[in-house]
Amino acid sequence: MVSNLGGSSTPQDGWKPLAIFGFAAGLFLIAFIVANGSWVKPSPDLMLATFQSNTAGVDLTGVNLGIAVAAAIPFFALLGTSLRSRGPGLALGATLLISIGFAVIALSTAIFVAVLNGIVNAGNAPASTDAAYQAAIWEGAYQTSGYLGLALSGLGLILFGLLMWKSKVYPNWLAVICFIGGVGGFVSLIGILDIINGVALLILFFGVAVMVVRGRTKASG
Repeated sequence: MVSNLGGSSTPQDGWKPLAIFGFAAGLFLIAFIVANGSWVKPSPDLMLATFQSNTAGVDLTGVNLGIAVAAAIPFFALLGTSLRSRGPGLALGATLLISIGFAVIALSTAIFVAVLNGIVNAGNAPASTDAAYQAAIWEGAYQTSGYLGLALSGLGLILFGLLMWKSKVYPNWLAVICFIGGVGGFVSLIGILDIINGVALLILFFGVAVMVVRGRTKASG
């Protein structure tokens, strides 16, 4: 039994949505990471050539991220609801920051994939110096907006860590995961730290989902 999770004292109303969104966000985030790593190349000309030969795969990357974000936003909204007794304003702020951050990442990815489609469909793109130049500009914009989204979501994750710490709803080790992942997202310009953010999110999604399904959360406040 999960008490007072999402404002309900019954598992039918309390844990199911949080668990479903957590599992969905985690699974599609894994799918995005795997797909994204299979096509991204270091230079715009190679990136365009790879995109042209694997357009469906790259489009699927964007779809995976879109679904992950669509599941993550309500997941964090419900998570914030379950922690609102620790501070309604802080819970709302954490939810808004992480939701806006994820939305920015998803939107920038969708725009970038759409632009690559447009460049490639214009004809002879991989062999065109101008096409490579355009791809480089858009890739730079994509990376910059992605870092902004990661910074916002990282700050939101840190706030969730504060809410979870000694919350009597979730264990403190999950709060530590939020702190580590939040810092990784907030300073994601430093290479590997965005990977730390992704791993922390996966642990959080699956960890919370498993705990609420098994009735391992404690009654809030």
